[in-house]
Amino acid sequence: MKNRIIDFLAQGLRPSQVAGIVGCTPSYVVQLSKDEEVAKLIAEKRQELLPNLDDDKILTNKYMSAEHAILKQIEDNISMYEPRDTIRALEVIGNRQEKRLQRLTPAAAPNQGPVFNVLNLTLPAHAAASLPSYKLNESKEIIEVAGQALAPLSTEGVRNLFMQHRMQDAVQAVTQIEAPEDF
Repeated sequence: MKNRIIDFLAQGLRPSQVAGIVGCTPSYVVQLSKDEEVAKLIAEKRQELLPNLDDDKILTNKYMSAEHAILKQIEDNISMYEPRDTIRALEVIGNRQEKRLQRLTPAAAPNQGPVFNVLNLTLPAHAAASLPSYKLNESKEIIEVAGQALAPLSTEGVRNLFMQHRMQDAVQAVTQIEAPEDF
């Protein structure tokens, strides 16, 4: 935790912001920053970071601080909020985190083979009653839905599958057109 505090202080965050992010009190951050050895480490780290510290990194840190403050406020006052408002706030924060992680995670190299995205769904009990039948494997992965086996497809395979469905729909639309009686 101490190293994270030093890093955030070196990047220019205020002690209250750092405390919110790392989960300690602002007074601890201030007290730590007044220690001569820590103050020296912060100054060295700041000099090291300055050439690489751009507006995006500064803004990301400020967003992170604001998100932690919002989450703390939600935790402290959750009984006073409407569930839909709480869910919406968490959704916005979660979406921003996902976008940030996508931006920071390099895309898979083309020669690494297929990339599979795993989707986890949690549904309320009343929604499960309307789902089609499905089978799970020993890893709790869905392998069959409504009697149809599932197999992982590459991106190209998914595109081809959709193209086939579009072609079938187009053929059905053409065959359903009736010729006029005087034709």
